[in-house]
Amino acid sequence: MAYRTYVGTIEKGEIQILGNNEFYQPLINELKRQGYKIEDSCYGIEFDSNSDVVDTCTAIKEIQPIIDILEQYIWDKDKEMKNYFKDVRHKVDIFNLRPNKNFDKDFTARMIDLQENGYIFATANLVNYLKDNLERKYDREKKKIVYKIKEDKEVWFRAY
Repeated sequence: MAYRTYVGTIEKGEIQILGNNEFYQPLINELKRQGYKIEDSCYGIEFDSNSDVVDTCTAIKEIQPIIDILEQYIWDKDKEMKNYFKDVRHKVDIFNLRPNKNFDKDFTARMIDLQENGYIFATANLVNYLKDNLERKYDREKKKIVYKIKEDKEVWFRAY
């Protein structure tokens, strides 16, 4: 069975955020920092089969460090893909969304596939999925939007 990493909320359940059998050590380190007990690279909560109650002690406290780590994951993935395919005639660039004659799918099908599975959208998918649970504000010092979990909401990560 493939190892998968999920993010979840009480209201929506959970979605997978990394590819099958992928983990990113800085993400695991951050979850440890936030109080997760991690064994064999699996982490998070389990639901009691007789209950929908979530163990609140495993809810994350801060989302912004996780978003920052996943942004770095995207950059690292882009670099990894470029290094892996450096000798190929058509270099791979996860930020290049232009049509390529090597694709056998039409444009819309490729965009849907990229949206659902593309590394480039990992943080956008995460923020979009969690939007009802997050507050956002523009940080002038960092020159970017920063996110915070709303006071009455819970977000968790788990992997198995």
